[in-house]
Amino acid sequence: IVAQEIDIMLSHDAPAIPPGKPEYFDDRDPTLYTDLITATDRVWQVLCKWQPKLAVHGHWHHHYETMLTLPDGKDSVHVVGLAEETLKNGVLILQLPGDS
Repeated sequence: IVAQEIDIMLSHDAPAIPPGKPEYFDDRDPTLYTDLITATDRVWQVLCKWQPKLAVHGHWHHHYETMLTLPDGKDSVHVVGLAEETLKNGVLILQLPGDS
């Protein structure tokens, strides 16, 4: 990818453990948590490098929206986690500028 402004990043995994999900690991194999931290860290690294305006992900089946502050402390990224396969929580529709 050539260095340029990135509007939207779409990934399967999240750039961080979604809010309200740490208790998910209470009764699970600790290696699962380690594997998920590794996967989210990879997405976080891409997010920090390209700094999209919007990051959308699935994986967690947990709908939420948050702003993640980047390491510079000045910039942040709007993150949306999609949930189930419903129009309410599982679909994000964007109207993009361009030719009509």
